[in-house]
Amino acid sequence: MCAKGINPIKKHKVKQAILRGESYKQALKTAGYSEATAKHSSGMSVVKCSKAEIIQELRESDITVDFIIKRLNEDRRLAIESKDNSVVVRVDELLGKIIGVFKDRIEGSLEVNFINEALNLRRQYQLN
Repeated sequence: MCAKGINPIKKHKVKQAILRGESYKQALKTAGYSEATAKHSSGMSVVKCSKAEIIQELRESDITVDFIIKRLNEDRRLAIESKDNSVVVRVDELLGKIIGVFKDRIEGSLEVNFINEALNLRRQYQLN
């Protein structure tokens, strides 16, 4: 999957730093690359390889809309049993957004960095 010659330890460190939310430049520096090398971060094969592995792991993690809805419904049921109304309301808000009942007031077009999406999905998966 990745180019030959990439140090597997540094690649792992870069990948973990990206998952923690560090910029590519900072992730490379965290992994031990020099400042000069880190300046050209986005085109480096270790960054490309790390991004590809993150995306592949997310695809394999079975996070689907149905999975999220089932977990939210379970959280809602438990919140009702424990009489935690604030959690019930929050779950209802999230379910409403998922099925399109509630929309955010601000609508627009925004190109989102795929890493932010990957991080958010990874955080959701780790919370479960």
